[in-house]
Amino acid sequence: MSNMPMVVQTRTTTYSGRGAARLRWVFEQRAKLTIVAGALAILSGVYWAGAAALPGPIALWCFLGGYLVVAGSAVRFWAALYIGGRKNRELVTDGPYRLLRNPLYAGNLVASLGLGLITGSLAVVVIAMPLLAAIWWCTVLAEETRLEEKFGDLYRDYVGRVPRFIPRWIDLRAFSADTATKTVTHRHVPRELARASIVLALAVVIVGNRLALAS
Repeated sequence: MSNMPMVVQTRTTTYSGRGAARLRWVFEQRAKLTIVAGALAILSGVYWAGAAALPGPIALWCFLGGYLVVAGSAVRFWAALYIGGRKNRELVTDGPYRLLRNPLYAGNLVASLGLGLITGSLAVVVIAMPLLAAIWWCTVLAEETRLEEKFGDLYRDYVGRVPRFIPRWIDLRAFSADTATKTVTHRHVPRELARASIVLALAVVIVGNRLALAS
């Protein structure tokens, strides 16, 4: 058994050997890698401060970035209401998981992009965002393999119906008209509220600092 090659299979691609091992490693170290990416974003923003600024008025980027931070945090919190306590016991396909398969990571990416825009640093957006996207992409591929192994045809059917990150317009219309009772849990609410509070507080601090420097 120990000599058998590791295989990771997605809907369109099969990874084996070193490729599968790398995906598994990223999945296991995703929290640490996200912290490293955040640190690189801060360092790049400080190092290239003023030299690689986003064009346009500061207020524009602060407003747009703030909107994305709030929207991304709200999507993640919404997803947590449905996935909390159910992730390893059942395949969650209601709530935001009816619209896209990875609302937690979609929310993370949107909120992170918002923070990058708020900094006004082109270096942060260009360096940190692709790195974060790569980390979460590898994580999603590894999680898809785990879910397919656990739920089999049930998950494969779900993959065929629901997109990874961007909801379809027809699904949004059907979702808005759905009045069925939804199953939610409050298990992770305190943790997600704390997480959202930290992200929003960070956004406020960055906006305040930028506006103070510009005045």
